[in-house]
Amino acid sequence: TMLGAIAAGWFSALPHLLIVLYCVSPTAYNKAFSMYQCVTYEEMPETNLWYQKLSAQEKEDLGYRKSSYLIADVREDCMQDATGSLPQPEDERIRLLGQIVLGLFCGAVPLLYMVLLMLARKPITDSMFEATNLSTALSFLYQDFKPVFFWWEFVDLIKKVALVGFFVTIKPGTLIQLILATCVCLVIFCAEAMSQPYAKTSDNAVAMSCSFCLCFFFVCTIIIKVTAITDTLEGL
Repeated sequence: TMLGAIAAGWFSALPHLLIVLYCVSPTAYNKAFSMYQCVTYEEMPETNLWYQKLSAQEKEDLGYRKSSYLIADVREDCMQDATGSLPQPEDERIRLLGQIVLGLFCGAVPLLYMVLLMLARKPITDSMFEATNLSTALSFLYQDFKPVFFWWEFVDLIKKVALVGFFVTIKPGTLIQLILATCVCLVIFCAEAMSQPYAKTSDNAVAMSCSFCLCFFFVCTIIIKVTAITDTLEGL
């Protein structure tokens, strides 16, 4: 029947679709969040010691301006939201495109993963149940994990969304951004160390090594950032 042919085509295409999503998702997260990442240029930088000694009224009288541009395309101007905290492109079409991509890859894709995995959880977690077309098609998502941790790919996906996308927009270049990212990495590292979600011991070792290296990298960047801030303060 027509419905049976469509279902067969869906189950046949699903593994390839999951592989494509797995490969393109990190780049998509980064590009989507970069649509809300702006850089500000000043005619008179705030770090200028002479400029810092001026009062607010004197600075206003001088008429120095700040110009904010979208990092992904400096031809596009940025504006602040109502609270003045979240920069975003002035072009409504870019904002709409960013919202669509964010909704698709940061909302729909993780939700799709979780829903499909939960629908196939019985054949995945219990060997007494016969494998279904859905559980077979989803094998790319869970085959490397222990049955009880069949959903761990969802956790890994959330980590990618946070590190590659979400934290890009949180006070870029500041110590707060680095600390938050380090906290997420530490939580994931501890979770992997305690749960050992992968079926193979070697895979668990590689995963924990990668998480440790990521934590070590962020700790090093925090040290470098603190050193730079300290040197700046000592130079004043």
